Amino acid sequence: MGSGSIGDLGDALAHVVGYLEVPSLALFAVAITAPSRSWPAKSNDTPQRRPNELGRAILSANRDSWEVLDYEQIEKDLASRLTDEDIAASLICIDAFNRLEKLKLAGCVGISGAGLHPLRDSTALVQIDLSLAPPASGEVAHARK
Repeated sequence: MGSGSIGDLGDALAHVVGYLEVPSLALFAVAITAPSRSWPAKSNDTPQRRPNELGRAILSANRDSWEVLDYEQIEKDLASRLTDEDIAASLICIDAFNRLEKLKLAGCVGISGAGLHPLRDSTALVQIDLSLAPPASGEVAHARK
């Protein structure tokens, strides 16, 4: 493996990754690195997980620099099964705190908002779309500040 570029994936995997929508790239990079529940730091003393070399190669397939993450681009069945852990892990994986401007969670009906904590105090974030998501909780409202 090299420096985490799409060429490091091998022909077959690079071909498959080329067909994935942006949110699927983030979720695939998470899955190839570690389970979603292990991504957020457990305490201030524990560093957050980062994508491994293969995960970085998968993420490099997105040419849009991770400014928009739109979960409406994935199958509705998958979106409805995503958890707050999945959302948090994908946000951490793409360094959303520093890069993400728009997050669209349309169809992510299984989340409560707790998975948005990686965006807390982000100055890059401009918009969160919660269409078809449960009503905003206190944590969602806090993440928007």
